[in-house]
Amino acid sequence: AYLYVHKIYLFFYLGRIDFQGIYLIEIQIKNKEVTFDDWLQKFKNDWEDERYKRKFVPNIKLKRIRQHKELSEWIPLYLGKSKNISSRIFQHIYKDINKTTFALKLKARENIWKENFRLSLIKINSDNYDWIVPVIERKLRDKLNPIIGKQ
Repeated sequence: AYLYVHKIYLFFYLGRIDFQGIYLIEIQIKNKEVTFDDWLQKFKNDWEDERYKRKFVPNIKLKRIRQHKELSEWIPLYLGKSKNISSRIFQHIYKDINKTTFALKLKARENIWKENFRLSLIKINSDNYDWIVPVIERKLRDKLNPIIGKQ
């Protein structure tokens, strides 16, 4: 399932995402005239801005970036899992930059406010969540190569 993340409607939808599973956050590439390398350089400059360094946020993963050869409309940004997806997505978007919870903290990053993000969800209800979901997450990470993450 896809959920397009728009600032006004996101809070409304988060209350309806009351399950455990895996989520993918993607960033939209608006300018089709640039190369992947040019887009990446600008994104890296914005993401690694001094205002946001060492603030319990995930870093860019060069190993995963190398897997992307061309610019597509959506680039996988971050892949994660949670037993409470709505709470976790809320942290990734709205968490204050100075809080020690590890998250993307997108709203706190003024230099990327004009970007569009897309959220994809996989609902996984299992009594063996702690055994099954990390394996699925790892396989998806190896296939999608999100450019930001802890792993």
